[in-house]
Amino acid sequence: MRRIVDLYLDRPRIFLLFMLFIIAGGLLSYDSLPRQENPQLAERWGDITAVLPGATPERIETQIADVVEAQLREIDEIKIIDSKSSSGIVRVGLELKEIVSKGETDEVWAKVQDKLGESIDLVPDGTEMSLSHSGPPTTVLFALQWHGAGEPQMVILSRLANQLKRRLSNIVNSEQSKVYGDTKEEIYVGVDLDLLTDAGMSIQSIALAIDDYDSKRAIGNIVGQDSEFRVKAQDNIAIVNDLRKLPLQALNDYQILRLEDLATVEKAPVEPPIEIVTYNGIPSVFVEVRGKFSQRTDLYSKAVLRVAEAFKQDLPEEILLEVIFNESDFVEEKFSFLMQSILLATFIVLFLSYFMLGPRSAIIVSAVVPLTILLVLVGCTILNVPLHQTSVTGIILSLGLLIDNSIIVVEDYRYRKSLNLVNREAIYASIRHLSLPLLAATVTTGLAFMPMAAGKGASPEFVGDMAITIILAVTSSLFLALTVVPVLLKTMEESNFLTLNKSENNGFTQHSLRKGYRDFLGWAFSKPLRALVLSLILPILGFISFSFLDTDFFPNQGKKMFKVEVELDPNASIYATENRVVSIRDQILFEDYVDSDMWWVGRRLPRLLYNVIGGSSGEGSDNLATGVFFTSSYSKMDSSLTDLAKRLEKDHADVRVRVSKFTNGPPVEFPVIVAIFGDDNQILKSLGEELKSILVKSPQVSDVLAEQSASIAGLEIDLNEVDIAFSSKSAREIINEISSSTRGIYVGSMLDGNKEIPIRIKNKNREASEINQAALISINSPDGISYIESFADISYTSEINQINRYQGSRNNAVKAAVYPGKLASTVLNDVADELKAFEESLPAGYSIRQFGDAEERAESFGQLFSTFFLFLGLIVMTLVMILNSFRQASIILLVGILCIGLGFLGMFVGFQNFGFIGLVGIVGLAGLAINDSIVVLSHLNEDANGGQIPKETLVDTTVRSTRHILTTSLTTMGGLFPLLFDKFFETLAWAMCFGVMGSALLALLLIPSMFCFLGKVGR
Repeated sequence: MRRIVDLYLDRPRIFLLFMLFIIAGGLLSYDSLPRQENPQLAERWGDITAVLPGATPERIETQIADVVEAQLREIDEIKIIDSKSSSGIVRVGLELKEIVSKGETDEVWAKVQDKLGESIDLVPDGTEMSLSHSGPPTTVLFALQWHGAGEPQMVILSRLANQLKRRLSNIVNSEQSKVYGDTKEEIYVGVDLDLLTDAGMSIQSIALAIDDYDSKRAIGNIVGQDSEFRVKAQDNIAIVNDLRKLPLQALNDYQILRLEDLATVEKAPVEPPIEIVTYNGIPSVFVEVRGKFSQRTDLYSKAVLRVAEAFKQDLPEEILLEVIFNESDFVEEKFSFLMQSILLATFIVLFLSYFMLGPRSAIIVSAVVPLTILLVLVGCTILNVPLHQTSVTGIILSLGLLIDNSIIVVEDYRYRKSLNLVNREAIYASIRHLSLPLLAATVTTGLAFMPMAAGKGASPEFVGDMAITIILAVTSSLFLALTVVPVLLKTMEESNFLTLNKSENNGFTQHSLRKGYRDFLGWAFSKPLRALVLSLILPILGFISFSFLDTDFFPNQGKKMFKVEVELDPNASIYATENRVVSIRDQILFEDYVDSDMWWVGRRLPRLLYNVIGGSSGEGSDNLATGVFFTSSYSKMDSSLTDLAKRLEKDHADVRVRVSKFTNGPPVEFPVIVAIFGDDNQILKSLGEELKSILVKSPQVSDVLAEQSASIAGLEIDLNEVDIAFSSKSAREIINEISSSTRGIYVGSMLDGNKEIPIRIKNKNREASEINQAALISINSPDGISYIESFADISYTSEINQINRYQGSRNNAVKAAVYPGKLASTVLNDVADELKAFEESLPAGYSIRQFGDAEERAESFGQLFSTFFLFLGLIVMTLVMILNSFRQASIILLVGILCIGLGFLGMFVGFQNFGFIGLVGIVGLAGLAINDSIVVLSHLNEDANGGQIPKETLVDTTVRSTRHILTTSLTTMGGLFPLLFDKFFETLAWAMCFGVMGSALLALLLIPSMFCFLGKVGR
């Protein structure tokens, strides 16, 4: 470092060029770095959806889930396979192992897709399978609405939505675009059974006739010696009228029986719809676009809005296109808060530096702040670290830290000047003395944050960029403190800049206070045990207070929005769900803080935010709905949600209504999940009901559901082969007749522009609209119309609604939702004794396992600690090498351990919960808080010079160290101050504020007292 300082002092132009490089590089990096609201998590979560209409859960499990799971188990990178088989559908949830990095997930999902391709030949015919996996969240969401006269023209809205989707997909850096709530069209062929019977035909014969008439198939090629020509048949179903005119049979030489004579043929919306979406209560079609990660979200959103505005200009006045969600708004709000926090923290740091060090030193120290931030931005560009809430928070956290080294250098330079050294000699002496201690402090701080930067898994990924920016900041500040600060000190000295009297340039000084402080230290060090006991009081209180801290996983996001989930009986139709949503929505709108809302009926919430999963498909979800409400005030919302949840629960007791805020961190389906594992579904169902009765006893619980508690009502038709044999029909024909009266028969399609529309044949007499009319399903026969009861016995059934398998083992997951603001850990504590008794009473071969927040928290802690001890070993090695003493290194490690107690005390005083973010603060604090102790110990070692020092010198050295220790502690706390008002990082801020404050006491009391115990202090 001395050579660099000499270079800057002797050749000032190089120094100026270096300053220009930092400024230009930092500003250019700020302009070009990607900006997003949240860090990118590796795309480790996925869903496979397999649909086989009409199949029972048992058949789905045996013929599809078993096959798919066996294929997937061949992929080593898959960590969890969790399947849920229900009537006609199975969803297989996947989670990849933590070792799969962000850049490797696409390759693994390609393997999964290949395995699905291999599985399609092993599952029953007619099974449709699809794969979706996590990716970027929604960037912009639009709503298309009809504001004209009459009923909403959903078909028109749907076609326009798909046009907009295609335009948005073509924008550079678009990851995906999707349409929700669009009306699917079909060619409806409603057959009149009376006319069909009179004509002596059947549904089967009409289906065959349409299939034969559809000529959209390749014929072949004509290959000659010198040429080759493709041969195709002209599409003979180009418009609906072509299908109406389809000839079925010749009645005589002059008349032909056509399809329109027996059936109504028209283009119509599919009934019932797969999903319904509304915005502010108005039926809508949503168009979503997701931008890729690692880009400036604000610029991408502007590009999206420009395309949408151009599209809007061509819309008729009856159709409204509105932006209902824009991630860029949240990014701007978050960055605005973070920038204000940086400015406020910078002001606090500068004010404290001025107060404690004086104007000249404050200016020098303050110059390091922007230079370090600019160097961090350059480092982020080199390491491809985008700007988002955690990386920018790392900069805020380090604002107080990054001037610590500069303060120590300034104070040490003053001390050397007081020994009558000239400017350069004072600079050289300070660099020689401080290089190793400051390097040790910087290395230990960096290594303390390395477990977050190097950890594998979603939680370390979430805070990893924060750790990287902190490491960049402290490293940059060390370099600037040992190279730039000495140059500025010498320049100011020689230019007589701010020439004031000595006391004014030394900062705050109060002689009586200084004398009282010296007397206190003399009293404390006269018996070192006094100082030791005094220094241990706060850490011990902190360790005691830990037992009183509630535990959580990740804090809420702090957004002015909440969600409402509605779940009806499994047999409920989508229209019944929609009607209940209208009632619930009307009740919520009485809350004066609600501004707007959007609903998805017939599906779970799509990936609106980065940690939302499970809403990739609406298949089989008619009884589900999710609403998102936007509010004007977070504080009003936060204080009212619990009461709102209880009112909704009371007023809609026949359905499940869950109200919750959006949380941070990895995705968690329910806060509390206890799964019972075993083989027999009936026993699992019975045990699930018993476990539900236990969890519901906690007053924090708003809703409890067991995935196998409900049953689905249905019909079972037992065909009588003898009766069928005496009729003119086959079993297949009868099944087709039944299908035509229920869901209909799909056969062929028609091309309408660039859209393929399916053709569905259906009995238009609608006998099967109610379950008690099932016996009246009509079947045509040569003797007239017969009913299904003539060919089969019909019985009512009640089946298990769902069969769950986790890692191949059957289970019944019992899930508990908690009221907003309540904790999952409290629920488990409330029922801990009964839960233990329940586990002990389980039949042989049955067991329970906890999931939800508890499992995710334990897993996240494990991910963080997976590399912690490795870096702890490196910290020990660094301290031993720098201090050249195992005993002194042990003292510094003791300080780090005691600071953990101080962090617990900070969380207790701030009424915070202990979760993953609190743990991050504790781990970082353990490395950060030892810096002052290292510096004090190095001062004492310099004075002792291998021998002993008198107690008077011990007091003098401690007093000399006090100013920069107090200054660095106060400035670090000042940098953390804005984060006390951030919902996500307030726990970390409370822990680190108290830890830093307490670490100053440890440095000034514990380190000198331990120096005495080492025999380094004489009488």
